[in-house]
Amino acid sequence: MNKPLSAMPHPARVVAFSGSAKRPSRTRILVEALGAELGRLRRIDLTVYDLIDAGPGLGATQRDDLSASAAQLIEAIEGADALIVGTPVYQGGYAGLFKHVFDFVDPARMAGMPVAITATGGGLRHALVVEHSLRPLFGFFAAHVAPTSVYAGSDDMADGRILDRTVAARRADDVHGGPSPRPRGEGGVGLLRPVGASQCARRDRTRHLIRAASRSGTPNRPSERCGSALPGVAAGPKC
Repeated sequence: MNKPLSAMPHPARVVAFSGSAKRPSRTRILVEALGAELGRLRRIDLTVYDLIDAGPGLGATQRDDLSASAAQLIEAIEGADALIVGTPVYQGGYAGLFKHVFDFVDPARMAGMPVAITATGGGLRHALVVEHSLRPLFGFFAAHVAPTSVYAGSDDMADGRILDRTVAARRADDVHGGPSPRPRGEGGVGLLRPVGASQCARRDRTRHLIRAASRSGTPNRPSERCGSALPGVAAGPKC
C-alpha cells in the first residue's frame, strides 16, 4: 500500500531536462514551467538540467567513457521519481544530442517512470514532433508518458514567460493529467496519483523482460517488451 506523499521523509525527486544547447532557452523555460506547476500542487525536489551541463564529454560513444558531468546527468535521469523532458525541434525532429543522452540511459531504469514530454520550435509545422518522435521514444523505454504533451512555438513565449493561453493550459493538463512519480503518491492529482500493486507487478515484469532481452542479445524493440508501446505499464512504487 502506498504511503501518501505527505508521510514520505523526502519529497519526490523530479528531474527536468532541457535538450537545448543554449542557456537561457525557450526549452528550459517550458520544462521549468511544468516543474513549477507541479511544485505548486505538491512538495517536490526539482532539479533542472540543460544539455550543456553535460559538457563536451557527452560526445563519448561508450558510457564508461563519459566525463563526470555527463555521467552525473545520466545518473540523475535514471534516479528520478518523475521526469520532465523538453527538446528544441531541428529539421522536423528532436535534437540529436538530446537523443544521444537517452542512448546512454539503462532501459530497465526507465520502465514505468512517469514522463512529461515537451518541445519548442519555430512554428506550428513542428508541433507534431512531440507525438511522432518523443512519445514513441519513451514508449520504447516503457515509461509512463503523460497523456497531454506540450509544444510551444516562437510566438508563444516572450521575456521568459509563456504568453499563449493554450500552451499554458496544456502545461497544466500535463501535470494534472499525467501519471504519478513512481515511489510516491497522494490524492488523485495528475503527476502524483497513487497506483495499486497490480500495476507495480506489470511494470516489474516489463523490467524483467528488458533485462532478459539484454542478456540474451534479443533486439530491444518495443513490440518485444511487455507494455512498452501499450497502455498497461503504469506508474507505481519501486518494487
